[in-house]
Amino acid sequence: YDRMNALGDYATEQLNAMFERMEAPMVAGNFGTLFKVKLKEELNYSELIFSGLRRRGMFMFDHRPNLMTTQHTKADVDAMVAAFEETLCELQPLGFVPGEGYKNAKPEFDPNKPPKTDAKIGKDRDGKQAWFVPDVANPGQFTQVSQSNVM
Repeated sequence: YDRMNALGDYATEQLNAMFERMEAPMVAGNFGTLFKVKLKEELNYSELIFSGLRRRGMFMFDHRPNLMTTQHTKADVDAMVAAFEETLCELQPLGFVPGEGYKNAKPEFDPNKPPKTDAKIGKDRDGKQAWFVPDVANPGQFTQVSQSNVM
C-alpha cells in the first residue's frame, strides 16, 4: 500500500508540475491511489483532452477519478504525464485549452529510438520529423507519439 500511495503522490506531483509548465488551467489531486484531474475553468470541448489521452494509449474517464493499481509503475506514470503533455501540445495551438506552454514543450526527436516497435518516421504539422503509430480506432490513419510515450 505504501508503494501504491507513493505512486499516487508521484503522479499528482508530476501532473501538477507539467500543468503549470504548460500554463494549462488544470490541477491533479489524489487520496492515496485515487487521483483525479480537474479543470480550473470550464472549457468548451474539454472531452478532447481525454480523447487525446486515449489515442495515446491512456484510458482515463472524462472528468472522473482514476486509480493506481499494483500493476502500475513509475514508468507508467511518466508515460501518462507525457501523454497529457502531448495532448496539450496538440490542443493549445488550436485554442481548445488555454496557455502557450506548447511552444517550448516539444520533445527532441531521436531517429534511432522508436518509442514502439511499430512506429514509423513521418513529419508533424510543423514539418519536423516525428514518430507515428497506427491508429487502431481509425484504420489507415496514424497517431503521433513521442519518445516518452512507451507502453
